[in-house]
Amino acid sequence: MKYMKKMKYMMLGILASAAVSALGVTIQKDVDYSTTVVLENFSGTGDPSTSMGGTTFGSITGGAATYNYASNAGPEGYITYSPTATPFNPARYKSMRIRMAVNRDDAATTGVQVYPTPIGSAGIVNKTVTSGTTLKETFFDLSTTTANGNGTRIDPFNYTNDGTADNFQIDYIMADLGRTIGFEFDHDGDLNQTAQVNLSNVTVQNGFLSGGTTANGDAQINLVGGGAPTIDAGIYKYVEIRLKGDPGDKIDLFWNTAATGSPTPAKVAVESVENSDGNYHTYLLDFSDEAKWTGNLTSLRLDPVNTLNATFELDYVRFMETIPEPATLGLLASIGGFVLFIRRRLMM
Repeated sequence: MKYMKKMKYMMLGILASAAVSALGVTIQKDVDYSTTVVLENFSGTGDPSTSMGGTTFGSITGGAATYNYASNAGPEGYITYSPTATPFNPARYKSMRIRMAVNRDDAATTGVQVYPTPIGSAGIVNKTVTSGTTLKETFFDLSTTTANGNGTRIDPFNYTNDGTADNFQIDYIMADLGRTIGFEFDHDGDLNQTAQVNLSNVTVQNGFLSGGTTANGDAQINLVGGGAPTIDAGIYKYVEIRLKGDPGDKIDLFWNTAATGSPTPAKVAVESVENSDGNYHTYLLDFSDEAKWTGNLTSLRLDPVNTLNATFELDYVRFMETIPEPATLGLLASIGGFVLFIRRRLMM
């Protein structure tokens, strides 16, 4: 695997074999690996489902849809998106993320079923989720299902309802090549369990988080802790960030695990030249050769801008288990990607 990675970088004209072993972290800019497919993000106003059973559509507000389950309704209540807004092949994209909330007011937890459609002989993935109104991302492993078709069915109501109506809220459905944890900022006004420090005019609108620096500078977005998902660095070796900042600014990422020697975090910096045109760019950080990227992350902080009076828009941050290996130089050249090697240093 490491040999193939080095060959990939060398095909780009970069002496990666020495740089990877010395630096531990590499960054690729604007290389499209197609690791995630957005199947549905509820950006319209009408119901995008293709069928329902025992369930009624309520509304779409701020990029999230609400479906209702009537009082005393009997199992099962389901929703089908077949095909989804963006077709996908479940034989390739074997992981699915759904950011949702099932408000089952008579139970602390409830079961949710998901499977590709049309339904195969081994089609169902079951997950137990906490009942409530807070949207949270839930992972479903499709590798155990019979890959078939390009749609999905969700059964959020696998029970006989009590005397009050329950509801199901859904922010997005995404398919990935491997296990992925995403901070997508797809629901208006929803900071997605992140915390902001020294940022002004912070909003989540139209699919991104935006803001600017305060007079104090040192703008920070903290993605670990405070109810955010636990991220196991041993599983999620790749971090993908898509954002834009003001010309001449730069991006920093600080992180801690038990191996880094907390409280001093390690730091990965994308120098100012890499964010100098004010346009959106995607950065893929590869930690697979970083020895201290192991165990659960105890902190992870993104500094989207570094100068005073700077502004930014953050589309998403994704923690990914895997990325595909490009087969040839021609593939890489066709998508215009190039590789950057940057130093990892300790914050003093």
